[in-house]
Amino acid sequence: MTAPRGGCFGKVLEIDLSKQTYKAREVSDEVCQKAIGGNGLGAYFATTEYKAHKDPLAEEAFMYIGPGPLNGTYCVSTRTSFAHMSPYTGLISHAETGAHFGN
Repeated sequence: MTAPRGGCFGKVLEIDLSKQTYKAREVSDEVCQKAIGGNGLGAYFATTEYKAHKDPLAEEAFMYIGPGPLNGTYCVSTRTSFAHMSPYTGLISHAETGAHFGN
């Protein structure tokens, strides 16, 4: 396994719950450097790959779960982010959890 690039190992796992399929995809070094950690990558994928203004409660709705750049280290403040489109506002939103959830 290679060292992380900007808090990212260079891959994301796409899971389609309705079709019960998954696939691993490469993330470019440029994207990893521009969008650091769970919040950054979640916002990046929500704005570039998820069609804006779709129904957040639709079957094809987007949710990104990603660890922060310090997960896997001995830092006591590691975070994992959940990025999604808010059904209440229709805007990109996120929630976070602490501890070692992303390890």
